Amino acid sequence: MLDAVRDGDAAHHVLGVPGEDEPVPLLLALPELRRAGARSAGLALPVPGHLAGLGGPTEFNRAALHAGEGVILDGAGLGLVPHRAGAGSPGP
Repeated sequence: MLDAVRDGDAAHHVLGVPGEDEPVPLLLALPELRRAGARSAGLALPVPGHLAGLGGPTEFNRAALHAGEGVILDGAGLGLVPHRAGAGSPGP
C-alpha cells in the first residue's frame, strides 16, 4: 500500500502526530497513529452541500472540504487532511 501512495509523488509527511512537534514521514507516522488509538481509517470525499463522512470539529471539516478529501482515524480522535507541498505539487 505504501509503495502505491508514494509512487512518483512527493514525500508524504504528517503534521500533528501525538507527541511530535515537527512533521513526521508517513512511514513513521502510521505506527504512531496506531499507538495513539487509531483502529481504522475512513475516507471522506466531501463536496459543497454533501459533507458525508465528516463529523469532526468545524476546523477539520472546513480543511477537508477545501482539500476535497480527509481521513478520519477511528479510535484516535484524529483526522488527516492532505496538503500538497514540494516536488509533485500541481503548479499554480
